[in-house]
Amino acid sequence: MASQNPKDADLRRFVVLLHTLRTGAHFDLMIQNDDRLASWKFESFPGESNTGPQPCARLEEHRPLYLDYEGPVSNDRGEVVRQDSGRCRARVVTEDLWTVEFFGARLTGRYELRRASPESDEWSLRRLRA
Repeated sequence: MASQNPKDADLRRFVVLLHTLRTGAHFDLMIQNDDRLASWKFESFPGESNTGPQPCARLEEHRPLYLDYEGPVSNDRGEVVRQDSGRCRARVVTEDLWTVEFFGARLTGRYELRRASPESDEWSLRRLRA
């Protein structure tokens, strides 16, 4: 059985930020991916949907500073506040599918992030059974 020790070399960092804008708010899930952060936008906190797959949108990759940053976003693009952070193990990483096990305070367990179609920015997050 694989260790779930957050100090394992194959673990990455992740963060969930509440991004508040003048027009409303959303959550950004960001996962360390080499020297950038793979990022998705959610209307509600990732993983807290009880109605099946949770819709989300893939965003452009972000700078790794957002793993630790809270405060105003440049060019008057609102403010971010950390809602959760921790380590995760990415088991599958492709252009259309990520399978990730999260070890956060709120976001925990195994999930699948899946793209709706090859040309789409629309994705969904679904919890996987243990």
